Amino acid sequence: MKRKYFSALLMGALTIASVSTFTSCKDYDDDISNLQQQIDSNAKAIETIQNLIKGGGLVTGVTETSDGITVKLSDGKSVTISNGKDGAPGTAWTIGADGYWYENGKKTDNLARGPQGEKGEKGDQGVKGDKGDQGVKGDKGDQGVKGDKGDAGTSASAASYEYYVPDAESGYFDIYKDGKKVRRSDVKFVSETPNSITATLDKQNLILTGVKGISGEKVVISLTGDLTGLVFMPNLYLDGIETLTYDYLHGDYLTHKTGLGGESRLLTAGPGSPAKTVTGLDNYLPDRLANRPVPAVTTEFNYGPAWGVKYHMNPSNADMAYEDIVGFNLLEPTILNYHTRATASDLGDITSPETNDAGKALFNTSNGIVTAGLKIQHPEKLEPFPTVKDKNETANTVALQAKTAASTVAEGKVTSDYALIQPQKAYLEALYWRLKPHYAGLGLPNTRMGDEKGIPTANTFGTTAADATAQVHVYDSPQEALADPAGAALELYYNSAEGIDIASYLGLHMLVEDVKQFTPGTPNKLGVNLKEMSLEEGKDWGLTYQFNLVEYKVDGNATIDSRYAKWVNKDAGILRAWNVDAEGNPTSESATSIDREPLVQVLVKRGDKVVLDGYILIHITRQNPEVAPNKAIDLLTKDAKFDLCNDIDDLKTTWAQFSATVLTEGLENMTKKDFDEQYTIDSKGIYGSDAAGNNTLDLKMFKAAPEKGGTYDAADDLGNIEYFANTEGTTNHVFKWHLTAADLEKLTHDQVNPVTVTRYVRYIGNAKAKYPYIYVKLTYNLSRINKNQTFGELIPEYWKGLNGSENGKEAVIFDVKEPTDGNDILGISRKVTSTLKGNVAKLVGPHKYYFVPEPVVVGGYTITPQSSAADTKWNKLFCKYITGDSHVFSKAKLQETLEGCAIDYADGAFMNEDLYAVKGTSYVKIATLDPATSEITLIKNETTKAVLNAIGYAPANANIQKELRSWVGVVTENTCGVAEFVKDGIFLTAWERPINLIDVATEPRIDANTNGNVIYALDLFKLYDWRGWNTEEESEAGCVANQSNMWGDHLWFWGYYNVKSITIDTTPANVETTLGGGHWTTMDQISGQVELRCGNISGVATDSKTKGKVTYTNDLTSYNSESQNAALATFMEANKAKFGTIWYYNNGGNVETFKVRVPITIAYEWGEFTTKVEFTIKGTIGD
Repeated sequence: MKRKYFSALLMGALTIASVSTFTSCKDYDDDISNLQQQIDSNAKAIETIQNLIKGGGLVTGVTETSDGITVKLSDGKSVTISNGKDGAPGTAWTIGADGYWYENGKKTDNLARGPQGEKGEKGDQGVKGDKGDQGVKGDKGDQGVKGDKGDAGTSASAASYEYYVPDAESGYFDIYKDGKKVRRSDVKFVSETPNSITATLDKQNLILTGVKGISGEKVVISLTGDLTGLVFMPNLYLDGIETLTYDYLHGDYLTHKTGLGGESRLLTAGPGSPAKTVTGLDNYLPDRLANRPVPAVTTEFNYGPAWGVKYHMNPSNADMAYEDIVGFNLLEPTILNYHTRATASDLGDITSPETNDAGKALFNTSNGIVTAGLKIQHPEKLEPFPTVKDKNETANTVALQAKTAASTVAEGKVTSDYALIQPQKAYLEALYWRLKPHYAGLGLPNTRMGDEKGIPTANTFGTTAADATAQVHVYDSPQEALADPAGAALELYYNSAEGIDIASYLGLHMLVEDVKQFTPGTPNKLGVNLKEMSLEEGKDWGLTYQFNLVEYKVDGNATIDSRYAKWVNKDAGILRAWNVDAEGNPTSESATSIDREPLVQVLVKRGDKVVLDGYILIHITRQNPEVAPNKAIDLLTKDAKFDLCNDIDDLKTTWAQFSATVLTEGLENMTKKDFDEQYTIDSKGIYGSDAAGNNTLDLKMFKAAPEKGGTYDAADDLGNIEYFANTEGTTNHVFKWHLTAADLEKLTHDQVNPVTVTRYVRYIGNAKAKYPYIYVKLTYNLSRINKNQTFGELIPEYWKGLNGSENGKEAVIFDVKEPTDGNDILGISRKVTSTLKGNVAKLVGPHKYYFVPEPVVVGGYTITPQSSAADTKWNKLFCKYITGDSHVFSKAKLQETLEGCAIDYADGAFMNEDLYAVKGTSYVKIATLDPATSEITLIKNETTKAVLNAIGYAPANANIQKELRSWVGVVTENTCGVAEFVKDGIFLTAWERPINLIDVATEPRIDANTNGNVIYALDLFKLYDWRGWNTEEESEAGCVANQSNMWGDHLWFWGYYNVKSITIDTTPANVETTLGGGHWTTMDQISGQVELRCGNISGVATDSKTKGKVTYTNDLTSYNSESQNAALATFMEANKAKFGTIWYYNNGGNVETFKVRVPITIAYEWGEFTTKVEFTIKGTIGD
């Protein structure tokens, strides 16, 4: 045990003076005996302190009072030493937790004994700002603040810095370095105030000065005693045995490989571009993480770091220094059963180092506890399960030994109790991101925490725990770092002198065995815990780090991106951006390093071998946008018209505009020379060439000009803005904005013209520039050219209003062709153009006709262009340039639709060429429309006949919206297949029934004949065609006037229209009569004595008569010319009965005059129609 350097001082004081001073331990009894006779009331207080120290107690602090000082003791008591009523305020010198001297609680600049504390950890990197609108990049966070300075250390060993030690004899602090006094300082700790007591407390002594009643007014009390015992402080009881755990590294050294390759993100242009091969990389294998593990032959290693083991000292105030440590004693093993254990020589050196691998102090005494280092050279030789039965655990049992000066200890050596060692392997899994990487390529905020997942394995590394398999690790191959689609992991400001502290972002994932856990079912297998450490903490495990810049080649060409960075502190991993000369050597800071991407290799080493590697791509970028705002300049607004067929490039600036607006006005008279030196246009690459053959550039576009910073988003590009750079003539700094027809449609789709479109292009400033970015604003005011045309000149006689009025423009009435000699109506068709003057539409360019998708109802059928329930395009208009966009056809909004959207001329409703009649689920085609000629052709089938004959003639076109009809439209086409609006180009087409029946039965029929009265059908009605009559009411004269009559000179019309048959229906239920009261009712409701029958179907009067429906058929097609009119008249008169006869019978008494209505059906070439013919039966003669 070393003695205090104050001992000689204290013994001298006892010899010279009649008062005593006190030292520690065995001298206290004699000192107290002498002191009791010499000192005043303060002696009791000093005695109390002495007794406490003798019993192993401690002085825990001193404070000043108004007339002296108070000493605080470890038993919770305190004593006061004062100079009485005349005493002045005392002074207390103490050592703070930070290792500095404090005077009355105020810190001084003077460091106390003990090594300096460890440097505090660096603060976290600032968090990046949130992403702004329109994809604008958020501001980068502030650099993290450094941690507070570490506390001073507590070891008493020599250190390589100066510290202050109080000298009781001089009253001044002496300055020590490397354990030796260097000189006396100018700092006096003894108060010069009269009657003032000073207390100076360090770990060795309490020095009291100015104490009345003491010779020289000075007392030095030693605070320590001699060591007599050490008691192990276990952190674990294993099967009831006091145990310490010893963690050691176990793993494989990595194998260095060169000339490796892979695919690079750096030069891959995008989809369709060939991949770029990266070569020249060096890597350390195996790559073990999840993305692409690569195996390799490895060499196993084990390493035992130095760890602290704690022991209680007896007494607790024992004075113990590192030099007193003898070392650890290992129990030698014996043979038990068939197992033999490691000997001391197997384990190698078992030492107690003063510091660990990181240089941090292990040895320390504090509050009665000593911490001693333990380091085992071959920890893998320790028994991994020392308490398992039939195993000899003595090789795992150690005790600490220390020297002592205590007379009661034999051989001057104290040995602690023995402790069992439980070894625990630790596996290094990977480097991981302690701070979130930037990954600016993902956009802000970045939610990604790292690069790769770990791989769980049974014995080497990894775990099934979720935190160990999370995607937080650093890439373990350079190929992966280069190929990441999110871009570089970290961003480095090009003009940051401090650079970026890469090490602060990184940590180690270590998986450490835990004896407290056992894998279920395998009691001899320890569990594993994940340990996350900073790189600094990893040094405690004997790990060191190496940071390298990796150069690489792309497609065989050497790149120098990694030369655009240099180390500020290579050992600490601090990197900054730098420019290079022509040979690629670093020169100075420059904006030319922006967008370069150096690749950093991080090696974790044990000794000179590599145990882990990681690869980080760095993106050099502009300084934090907070330094300076951007500049936005509005250069030009251009009005432009377009036709949806042709691209436009109307917006083209001039050098004069650039000079006046950008240089003179926007940049305050900046010269062209200075501008060209400081700013570079931000382009995507070459666009084309100018007239002189110089390359023009394709510029990046931005929707907005952010106040600061700005991130390019390819989705903001709109067409191409071509840039004519600094060439000869007037093409300096000229912009031309190209927009395609498709771009124009998307921009103006369903918009009110003009549509304003703005984009910005930008210049990037270098280190000399005032603005980081200059955003130049270009604007189009776009108006669409609508080439609408008018349909044509209408023939008024054909065109009606929708109410049938004359000289309208909304509807046209179609009919069969007027009868001509020798013709027929086997087919019915008409052209829309036949109703136009000159029989042509006045339209320029391609056009076509179509059935407008607006259904109508006729005779219980829906008339529509829809071909089936599955037809979904019949009423749609489709946009040509915007996939999936369509409009429901509307007559009222057609012009608006065509002027607001580029509608495809060859799709949707404009392709309606067929017309259908729909009833229920049945769709029957009844007409076609030739889109080129406008000819509508009716299809002869039963459905067409039914709807054609459903409605007959009515004067003044009253049935125009009741008879067979459809809406028809005409549309024009421009030169690129876009439909254009035609004024008056939608109209109703109506078809009149070809023939009709007029009732002409005016003479009463006499009820007189005993055998019945015969009535000829030809005497009851006449026929007329679609031309109708011109009188107010239906009349024969009106028909003759309109030449529609099918009698007289026009009887031959029966042959032209092919009147095939006349059907008379005398079924009582279908015949109406006024008999029996004057009200119309059916014949079956009246007496059966009165009846109607049909007969003479063969022309013979005596033939049998039928009460029901009878059809009279004749073929008159040979009479289809005017020359056959007389012959037909003769035939019909001679064969009158063959055209229908009605026989009236009265089988009862006399009757009054009454009326009847008989259904007569006329069948002709295009179907049939039924009309009830009315005639009168005169009362019985003599009634």
